[in-house]
Amino acid sequence: MRVVWKFPLTAYDVDLSMPVGAKVVHVAWQEHIGLPMVWAEVSTEAATEIRHFTVVGTGHPIADGYWHVGSWLDRELVFHLYEAKAADL
Repeated sequence: MRVVWKFPLTAYDVDLSMPVGAKVVHVAWQEHIGLPMVWAEVSTEAATEIRHFTVVGTGHPIADGYWHVGSWLDRELVFHLYEAKAADL
């Protein structure tokens, strides 16, 4: 079954256990939780894998081997979420 799950970003560099093939569909600050969250479309029957994400502030360098997943506004600041390409792990 396909569903959307959410995953908290609890650090600037974070490994998330997600079902294989999970597709990130949204990234946003969730005020009542006080954390940025990633929403991903997943298959509940899929095995899980570890995926590495990093948060980059506007104007800060982006490491090679990462692609942009989404951005969000946290009060007056904008943050950007990047995921490591699987071949670079």
